[in-house]
Amino acid sequence: MTVKPFYLTIKEVSNMTALGKSSIYRMEQKRRFPKRLTINKSRVVWLYSDIYAWCDIVKQLQEYPPENHYTF
Repeated sequence: MTVKPFYLTIKEVSNMTALGKSSIYRMEQKRRFPKRLTINKSRVVWLYSDIYAWCDIVKQLQEYPPENHYTF
């Protein structure tokens, strides 16, 4: 059984990552974010699996939860 790709729009990627659209595009240009796929002249999407993997990597790179999370 093959898994079909699931595509996300820029708005969905923004909601999933808590990043603004311009930040996503800027990070993508710097190769610090998954590359978009061009569907046609006016439509770009991202693979859900790429965004999910990126979020997981960011989480692993952070100290999660941070040691000083509780400051009282």
